[in-house]
Amino acid sequence: MAERHYIAGGFHSDAVRMYSDAGMWDKAYRIAKTYMKEAEVKQLYLSQAQQMESAGKWRDAEQYVMPKCCKTASRTDCRFADW
Repeated sequence: MAERHYIAGGFHSDAVRMYSDAGMWDKAYRIAKTYMKEAEVKQLYLSQAQQMESAGKWRDAEQYVMPKCCKTASRTDCRFADW
């Protein structure tokens, strides 16, 4: 329900942040890809990956963030510094 209100009001990044804060990465990614520019989506996920790294949540970053950012690269070839 909150998602609908955010989207209807044009607050797409707030909807993404809501889902990201709740750890609902798939929903956050769906909204980001639908309503945000590609550069904004990459920045969002880079930021999330850095936050996860700082918190020591490597598995979360690998499972949710890396596949979105590196959809065309292999896991060994994908580096955030290459963006």
